[in-house]
Amino acid sequence: MKPYFHRPFSIALLSMLIALFSGAFGPGRLLWGQAGGNSGQIVGQVLDPSSASVAGAEVTVRNENTNFSRSATTDDAGRYAVSLLPLGPYQVITKAAGFEQAAQEALVTLGSTITANFKLSVGVNREAVQVKGEMLTAEPTPAPSKSILTALQLRDLPSNGGRVQNLIWDIPGGQIEPE
Repeated sequence: MKPYFHRPFSIALLSMLIALFSGAFGPGRLLWGQAGGNSGQIVGQVLDPSSASVAGAEVTVRNENTNFSRSATTDDAGRYAVSLLPLGPYQVITKAAGFEQAAQEALVTLGSTITANFKLSVGVNREAVQVKGEMLTAEPTPAPSKSILTALQLRDLPSNGGRVQNLIWDIPGGQIEPE
């Protein structure tokens, strides 16, 4: 009795099975599995108050236990992804020009994909102007306080009670010097 499969067909089938298993369990796949096996990733999107995407925002993830950090920049749709993160608690911080900085906590577990989305609020302009200068001291110089009036000018001045002395006393700091 002849075998059901012909020899050329058996070799082709065997070659296909080897290719299939080597692709699924081959060296490249095993190395990939080891590299990502003890890690997770944090992904998300950064939006402005009107829910429009914020492109070019810097997103930094920092492991709170080890201070390990990694950064990413958002794409045109405001999306970011930070992968191959060691397991542990992370603080996710995002910064963008014209917006307030925002932060949230995330716990990366084995093989997890954590989503940390942000809706940034418009930043307050915090420019500080510092003025430095030296204190100037002014030397008081006496100003001449004498005025000489002619008889005609004295006669035309309005005076309280008709006396020039009364007019002088009404002027702040006015004095009459003895002759």
